[in-house]
Amino acid sequence: MVKQSKNANVANTGKLASGFRIYIILNNIRWFGLALGFVVFLINWIFSVIDFKSYIKFVELNFTPDGIISSPEKVIITILLRIIIMSVILITITSKPALESLYKSSMFYKFLYFLVLALFASYYLVRGTYPYLYTEDGFFESLTAIFAIIASLLCLISIYYNKDNTFIKFVLFILFFLFGMEEISWGQRIFGWNTSDALSMINHQNETNIHNIFNPYFYLLYPSFNLLFGFLILSSMKLRKNVAAWLKIEKYMHFIPSHKFKLYGFIFILLGLQSYLYGGELTEEIFSVFILSYAVNLLDKER
Repeated sequence: MVKQSKNANVANTGKLASGFRIYIILNNIRWFGLALGFVVFLINWIFSVIDFKSYIKFVELNFTPDGIISSPEKVIITILLRIIIMSVILITITSKPALESLYKSSMFYKFLYFLVLALFASYYLVRGTYPYLYTEDGFFESLTAIFAIIASLLCLISIYYNKDNTFIKFVLFILFFLFGMEEISWGQRIFGWNTSDALSMINHQNETNIHNIFNPYFYLLYPSFNLLFGFLILSSMKLRKNVAAWLKIEKYMHFIPSHKFKLYGFIFILLGLQSYLYGGELTEEIFSVFILSYAVNLLDKER
């Protein structure tokens, strides 16, 4: 027994040392990234001040699909804002609570976390150069729909393994499925049918979907959703219990995303600002990754 205890202590010490090394490495990455972001910000700002025309010409030739910039001043502000946002993202994902959440996750959840990071990076780094990736039915929108539909099916499968709370699981299946199908306008552009006259009158993109009816309100809806959802994930257990008791939904508490999804909480808080400045496209992509992660976790708990 003493020998086993010693072996367990050695193993725990090894894990702690490994975790500490990872933390040191990521901490160094954070400071290197922030220093790099500051240098890039400074270079862009100095060159835009010293030689505005040459700076815009360089951006036109290397970072726009058609080689034309119609609003140069707006482009400079956008570039500087993107550098700042990327720096804030780096601080967030390398913070201690975020790292703890990441460290405790399985390899699959780690992969999804890094996919979220890749979505953030690609949105700011390649969107202007490769806009076709972000067009209707482009790569990222298709990926969003696929993730959402897979998530919905996983919720349905979880009912097979455990009949408890079937109604809630079925509601999640419906919501995630609707989200995925709305993203591709229920296959309208795939099968080529026309939008009905009644829907065309109220749909701002003349498509067969519901969400584009509310386009004028997206500038408020997306930031509000992100901030509230981020707060929900990061909220304490005590607050959750009090709210659940007030609403009389204590038995559904385990459907609220647990603190193992804490990193997503920080990400959605960031998306509150990002979606206010640039719209909800990135929110939809990252939300699809989140619900896939959530649905996999739900299925794991029910099996």
